[in-house]
Amino acid sequence: MRSVCFVSPEYWPLSGGTGAYVYYLSNELLKNGYQIYVVTGSNQTVDIEVNKQLKVFSLKFQKPQ
Repeated sequence: MRSVCFVSPEYWPLSGGTGAYVYYLSNELLKNGYQIYVVTGSNQTVDIEVNKQLKVFSLKFQKPQ
């Protein structure tokens, strides 16, 4: 199985242009049998296994003051 890792400042459900692009591209790659990993930022650190082919890792970050 081929794997792809996206690093994006945002991802679904809280997303803008970049997050939406990664979301829709990920869905198309899933249809073709890819394993998808998404690393994104959040206000808390959370790891989510959406399904066996899609895993989302949210890393906590602080906004610049």
